[in-house]
Amino acid sequence: MKKITVLLLLLLFPLFSSSQQLENDALTYTHETTLALAPLLQADEALYKNSILYDRIMGLASLREVNTNIATNGVHFQRAWQELYNARLQPTTKHIPLIDLKQITNHYQKQNIIPVGLINIDFTQFTNTTLEDFENDNVTVTQLVNRNRATSPSPYEDKHLFLASPSTTAAIKTGASTPVTFKTDVFVLDQANLPFHNLQVTYNNTTKTIIQNGTFVNTNFTYSFATSGLKH
Repeated sequence: MKKITVLLLLLLFPLFSSSQQLENDALTYTHETTLALAPLLQADEALYKNSILYDRIMGLASLREVNTNIATNGVHFQRAWQELYNARLQPTTKHIPLIDLKQITNHYQKQNIIPVGLINIDFTQFTNTTLEDFENDNVTVTQLVNRNRATSPSPYEDKHLFLASPSTTAAIKTGASTPVTFKTDVFVLDQANLPFHNLQVTYNNTTKTIIQNGTFVNTNFTYSFATSGLKH
């Protein structure tokens, strides 16, 4: 039980390592956690929204405590995209791997087009009480597998997440008053009980409708920076 506790509690501690080492640690964490939780994952898979149990992976994007939406940027968005992808028990063609997202982003950026990623998704995670019970050895995976699902409190809670961010992590170089195109229909992960209905972007006292009544009405919008130089 201590093994599971240590794995789950890694979520609470900052990690200082190289990018490659971080990815290796994350993969190892997911592998070990999946093995430790295997009987529960098999028994309860149908309970996981979009087949995602977020605590199965190393949650460095801090999505556990979100309340619908959180501030994000390209680096965080990519991390969240990858974590949700890795947390899925069953893959889906609607959610491409991060390596593909990066390649497509680079393709558009060479054309001075910045894709804007949109995530609107429901997923499942352990409740804080369940994590505390794991930590204090008050419950085991076997006990959760054999619990009375009709009368026992659920060890899970469902979350809803919305993120919107340019998918690039690199700066762009632009001249003053030179339009930059943002494309909104490239990376769209819309897997929530409340799907996209209306979506707008506001800048410079201008509002553009991107999605109206569930349909993209503007897949591109432009923005001109007042000054030249590198923009993040």
